[in-house]
Amino acid sequence: MGPYGEILIADYGNNRVRLVTVDGMISTVAGTGASGYSGDGGSATNAALNNPTSIGTDLYGNVYVGGSLYSTVRKINLGRSPLLTLPNLGPTNVGSYDVMVTSPYGSVISSNALLALVYPPSITRPPAFTRVPLGASATFSVTATNNPPFGYQWFTSSGRPAMANPIISAGAVFMIAVWDGGMGYVATPQVHFIGGSGSGASGTASVFGNQVISVSVRTPGSGYASAAPTIQIDPPPMVFTPLPNQTNATLNLPATTGSDATNYFVVITNNYGSITSSIVALLVFVPPQNFAAQTSSNGIQLQLTGTPGFPYVVQSATNLISPVIWQSISTNYSDTNGWWQFTDTNLTGGQKYYRALGQ
Repeated sequence: MGPYGEILIADYGNNRVRLVTVDGMISTVAGTGASGYSGDGGSATNAALNNPTSIGTDLYGNVYVGGSLYSTVRKINLGRSPLLTLPNLGPTNVGSYDVMVTSPYGSVISSNALLALVYPPSITRPPAFTRVPLGASATFSVTATNNPPFGYQWFTSSGRPAMANPIISAGAVFMIAVWDGGMGYVATPQVHFIGGSGSGASGTASVFGNQVISVSVRTPGSGYASAAPTIQIDPPPMVFTPLPNQTNATLNLPATTGSDATNYFVVITNNYGSITSSIVALLVFVPPQNFAAQTSSNGIQLQLTGTPGFPYVVQSATNLISPVIWQSISTNYSDTNGWWQFTDTNLTGGQKYYRALGQ
């Protein structure tokens, strides 16, 4: 029984709690009709109940419903106030709301008010790492969702954190695979092993050409069989600079130069918040220059000049009659001066033709 003579009914078969006022009006105060236990913290009419069997009330207008399974008891706030406050809104709060105003002389139910949630932007397709030869155009793009219209602002970053994943064997960190070397490292960063089911792992980073080129395992640790740790590499110094007039979902850079070879990200906004994309690199490389070959004591020595610290691949073919079949035989990084070389010691099978490409 409610404070104004209402009757509360546990509708066992329909998984609802209903309220009957003194003037005979009936409303559902809890339950969607579905059987379950979801919806705690949200609107009671959006909750799932499991065959309610008993009801109790307190002096504050709260209703307690007993379920038929595992003796569960769930609380319903009937909102005995002209103001309804819903903290920490989530999907369970979405739905229609009304209020019943009662007195000893009767009651009235308001019209329905619909609560819908709006969200800040969410990125469904982030910008991607891009590499282009010097003078070519480069494009970055992003796709967002949730409550447009969106605003975009592209930035450059002077640095980018390196990323790596652990490889686990027999519960220990066997190897660390660097899948993004980052950019802008002027000193060796610290490597941290976070979480996972084990402990004790440690590693050391190696930097070349302002990038993390490898992380060696110093201590493998133990106990990581069920969950691997996350590898966190300290970021380099970074300065963020907005790009004037770059306020679209796509960033186009025509006729790239060496000064365009940096890191890029975008901040997306709507009326309800903002989100920042991951930082990705644009690598502008010099196509192979001064490619030459000469014989040596143990094979054919190939050499070229290009972008320092950049991977160039050498390919070979046995003839130049169309269709020419080129096969990659080696990929090497140029040194800090852009010098690259490779010696082909496999000279069997007759004549060979060579070409070099930026990877």
